[in-house]
Formats: sequence, C-alpha cells, structure tokens
Amino acid sequence: MTQKVYIDWNYVEKACKKLAGMVRKEKVEVIVAITKGGLPIATLLASKYLDNPPIITVQLKETAHGTQKANYQAKRVDLISPLNSYPISNKRVLIVDDVSDSGSTLSEAVKITKKLNPAKIITATLFYKPRTKIVPNYYTKMFADDVWIVHPWE
Repeated sequence: MTQKVYIDWNYVEKACKKLAGMVRKEKVEVIVAITKGGLPIATLLASKYLDNPPIITVQLKETAHGTQKANYQAKRVDLISPLNSYPISNKRVLIVDDVSDSGSTLSEAVKITKKLNPAKIITATLFYKPRTKIVPNYYTKMFADDVWIVHPWE
C-alpha cells in the first residue's frame, strides 16, 4: 500500500537551506536543474543560499515500459529538452532534482552533462529512495520505496 507524504513550501525552504549547507564546500559554478521538479530547488539554492550561480535546465521524462517488478514499473527516460547552450566545460556543476526515486532521470542527466566536459559533477536531491540506481552525493532525507512524495508544485 502506497503512503502519500505531502511536502509544503516551508519544508522545501528548510530542506534547501540544509542542502546548501552541504554543497557550499563544492564551490558550484553552474547548476543543472532537471525540470520540472529540480527547477524550484535549483532556484532557491542559487538565489538564496549559494553565490547565485547560473541555472541551466534539462528536461527528462520517465515513461513506463516492460514488466513490473516488486510493484514498480520499469521505466525508460526520454530527453524532452536538452541542456541549453551555457558553457559548462571545466566548471564545477551541480545537478539538482527533487527526488532520486528510480534514479533513471538523475543518471541520464549525469550522462548528458558528462558529454560537455565539466571539471566536476555533483548531484543533489531533496530526497531519495533505497531502490534508486544512483544515490545523490547530497540529499536531505531518504523515504521508503512505497512512499509517494507530493511536492507543493504538483
């Protein structure tokens, strides 16, 4: 049985402040926001807590396919909108999303970003789940696999 957890803006604000405290030491030069969920987080991080690095976006979408395993549908990740043209070569890049659930979109964003030769890639999400195939470098909380997280922008 899936449990829903509702996250409000106040929680998001506090979680972003906590996340910023963790990533500040990385001296981030550019943020890649995975839209749609990563964009509000990237905006708060950049404008309120970090040194206002530029934000660029990549839009990825998971779509169900294949067989279902342990009540979780296998997914494919489609590129909807590529990284825009801001130069990230030799820069310290922070990739941001709201949650690393399956890890598919975060993993794909890392793969796409690597092609642009950044000096370093750091990943951060507010939340992650144990089934993820990529645990972010930084996160604020882990939720069980069967929890459905409802963010305020949904």
